[in-house]
Amino acid sequence: MNVPYHEDIHVAIWSWIRGWCEEDFYRAPLVLPNAPADVLKWLIWKIGNCGGDTEESEHPFMVDGGEEDWRGGNMFKFAEKMCEVGQRLFDEGLQEKMSWKNMKMILEYYLDDCTEYIDKINSLEWTHHEINDFLELGIDWDNVVMTEDRMRNMIIWDRYLTSERICIWDQGWTPNTPTKWCHWVSEEKNLWNMYTGPLDANVAFTLDESDLEDSDEEEVETIELTEQQKKKNDALRKIQETLDEVQEDLGDGLYLQLMDLMKTQYVVSS
Repeated sequence: MNVPYHEDIHVAIWSWIRGWCEEDFYRAPLVLPNAPADVLKWLIWKIGNCGGDTEESEHPFMVDGGEEDWRGGNMFKFAEKMCEVGQRLFDEGLQEKMSWKNMKMILEYYLDDCTEYIDKINSLEWTHHEINDFLELGIDWDNVVMTEDRMRNMIIWDRYLTSERICIWDQGWTPNTPTKWCHWVSEEKNLWNMYTGPLDANVAFTLDESDLEDSDEEEVETIELTEQQKKKNDALRKIQETLDEVQEDLGDGLYLQLMDLMKTQYVVSS
């Protein structure tokens, strides 16, 4: 069946984000994002910056060659992977040719959803043990080095990749029936109604005004670095190179903690 949004694209998106946050980020410059929501923001901005969401784009589709506008960038491999999967699904007749414009809309949905999800969990003021038990994360507290960032990420990977249920807020937390995220996104966002008609004839079609508005490019605050901060940045980059060389000796737990600490001290000039 030829669909607008195949499950394999959902899995590819979140598997790549997880790989970036857990592995690739620590081999990349400190200026790049490493939290899932920040990675989504960067990818959304990048699609707009490349012109992928405009009529004038020279590479508007996620198929072979569609990654060219990303070439040379730090997250080129994201575009390369999406185009690889998109081409395969198109060749096999499983998915329509997907545009970067539609990919941007999907990432915007995921950004809203994961932000609201974490905010809702935080508002409950549950302990880490209560969150672990309810979401069935399977954390073994005696044999793992856990940080706030790492647990947040585990919650997000559970929601989009590993869990067999989706938790929704309806008079308290309730587990939803197993739902494929590609369908969930389509129904919640009415993402494909603009192109293929309603997914369910019994569900009224609505299109939010926000779906029709063009998103502005991300506004970045201009920061002028002092000489002292420039020296600190240089020192941090040298420390990062050294840590990369001894990562295996340090162990993942200590290595990630040191990298997270350095990121808080590194200031980006723009």
